[in-house]
Amino acid sequence: MDPTASTTDDRVVGPSDDRPHHRSEPERSDGAIEASFQPIQRSRLVPQISIRWLFAATLVGAILYAIARQAGEGVAIAIAFMSVAGYLAAFFATLGLFFLIAWSFAVFFRREDPDALVGSPFADGQLPPQWLPPRDRSS
Repeated sequence: MDPTASTTDDRVVGPSDDRPHHRSEPERSDGAIEASFQPIQRSRLVPQISIRWLFAATLVGAILYAIARQAGEGVAIAIAFMSVAGYLAAFFATLGLFFLIAWSFAVFFRREDPDALVGSPFADGQLPPQWLPPRDRSS
């Protein structure tokens, strides 16, 4: 055996050429067989939650529970930590509420802007009017 030869099989894994092809599988002009099924694609609507995310969420919840329990017993650093965590949670909840209010105004009180319907300034192949004229580089 040649020591420089590869010991692994470099062929592509798939159906062998010596087995008969099924008649239901259409052949292409280059001799390859097209798949008779569509590949499964991940849904973009359903969140993909893995067991790692569940373990991480459980760990964070357990740590917060332990700190909250210590805060309930009167430990000063735990009370301070839970106060900061509470203020941050309230801050982000308020930001989310403000966003929902602004979004609802944008959705429900929409009006059409006549200037927005004109189209692109580049549609006729010309540059839009410039506020500042270009400098003359020759001077």
